[in-house]
Amino acid sequence: MLDKPFGRRGLLRGAGALTAASLVGSAAACASDDDALTFFFAANPDEAAARMRVVGEFQRRHPDIKVRPVRSGPGMMQQLSTFCAGGKCPDVMQAWDLSYAELADRGVLLDLNSFLVRDQAFAAQLKAESIGPLYDTFAFNHGQYAFPEQWSGNFLYFNRQLFGDAGVPAPPRTWDKTWT
Repeated sequence: MLDKPFGRRGLLRGAGALTAASLVGSAAACASDDDALTFFFAANPDEAAARMRVVGEFQRRHPDIKVRPVRSGPGMMQQLSTFCAGGKCPDVMQAWDLSYAELADRGVLLDLNSFLVRDQAFAAQLKAESIGPLYDTFAFNHGQYAFPEQWSGNFLYFNRQLFGDAGVPAPPRTWDKTWT
């Protein structure tokens, strides 16, 4: 819902990412023409409204830090690659679990551990309020390049009767066994 306030965790993660980015500015290859932080994200209209509330609250709390939200269009990864190739990488972005490692490996993302060690109480709070394995999902080569903000589960529904009638074994009950 658009009128529902965002949660404390969402604000902490959003504000934490924006604050971390504000402490260093951009890497030389990703410099902006002004002092505003560029926040690049993909979202449907409801998500975009929620993200804008986080940005608004961050700017209310930190009026000296300006944020320029940029909502991606179709082809988000292509758009991001184009920005970075042109020397205009965003300062803060929404990261997806399937793209962050590649971006970190290419040097596009900053290792956030350099900020987490400066405020260990905040770092501990971020990790404590997250699900451990999800938090660790965004680590790469001993660096922390993103924080989990949202996650969705994968489910498989199947008709046991149809599988049985066809002589097809049921899928495994856990992800520990592979499917062939």
